[in-house]
Amino acid sequence: MGVSEKKAMDMAKSENVVAFPDLSRVEAQATEWIMLFEDGGGTPEERAAFKSWLDESVHHRDAYMRFAALWDGMERFEELSDYSATDEGGALLKGSRYFPRSLGRRSLMRLAASLFLVVAAAVAYQALSVRDLRHVAAHETVVGAHRTVSLPDGSRIDLNTNSRVEIDYSRTSRRVRLVRGEAYFDVVENQSRPFVVEAGGGAVWAVGTAFSVRLRDRKIDVTVTEGQVALFASTPDRTEKTEGDDRAAPAALLRVTVGQQVVFEDEVEQLNHVAADVMKRKLSWRDGMLAFSGEPLSEMVAEVSRYTDMTIEIQDDELRVFPVAGYFKAGDVEAMLEAFELAGGLRVERLGPKHVRLTKGEAR
Repeated sequence: MGVSEKKAMDMAKSENVVAFPDLSRVEAQATEWIMLFEDGGGTPEERAAFKSWLDESVHHRDAYMRFAALWDGMERFEELSDYSATDEGGALLKGSRYFPRSLGRRSLMRLAASLFLVVAAAVAYQALSVRDLRHVAAHETVVGAHRTVSLPDGSRIDLNTNSRVEIDYSRTSRRVRLVRGEAYFDVVENQSRPFVVEAGGGAVWAVGTAFSVRLRDRKIDVTVTEGQVALFASTPDRTEKTEGDDRAAPAALLRVTVGQQVVFEDEVEQLNHVAADVMKRKLSWRDGMLAFSGEPLSEMVAEVSRYTDMTIEIQDDELRVFPVAGYFKAGDVEAMLEAFELAGGLRVERLGPKHVRLTKGEAR
């Protein structure tokens, strides 16, 4: 490409660039105009310049109208200015460390403008903060799918197959309802806003930790991989805490720490200490895999069935307790069935496109 061609392209690009206004500068100019006319100033030239400034863009007009409307709330400064002009007011304010002796109307108006901008910025920041704290959403997966959801506070949710969560972040709490399925939660610590996962009729209360929750009908299966959580047999009070409210969280049914698995509903039904390798297999779905090492065939079939619409039958009770092992891609049922026939000594009967039966293979 020649130099002239490159120069022409650069010029074309520059013509397509849209320059965004510096809104902070525009707002500062708006306050200057307000102070000028408030002070009774404004020569014909200044008023003409003001009109030109207003006509420059809608941002100029918007800033001026907003600040002019809010300026009405600054009348107390005008009253203070008028009072300082009297003998009584001057004597009272003379020597004050807050008001210089030479502070006149225009100086007070400039002080008002500065305070106004500070207050406006604080209000805007507070509004943005409240808006960021509030978050309501719902996420779900279909059969065989896996999804990771990032939350506004930096926490993350991994959704397993056929799962749904409903998220409700408020000023004082972070609540997630597990409607169905299974999810893994990696929670960013925030002592003033507890992270509560509601499932079935119970709840899991965490601050900064990582854990999985699986809903089995009404029973809740919780496995903790980092930190600790508190379990509740009923959903903790949803009422927002108000200032001066020292209500503690409701009494926990049980506190579960890293490496533990609990199944509970109204009370704890099962508590296990889970070895690291077993934990890894249990959560292998997060990597899109399913891992087994000696589990009964019935348990393996039940787990695999969560990732497919295929019906898998087991012929008899003796076969149901048959120990199996394997590492399969979640949802790849055909690979699992092939492994059963080749290495497991089982026979797969095809009863239909989406229906199979597992029976004992012939002796070899």
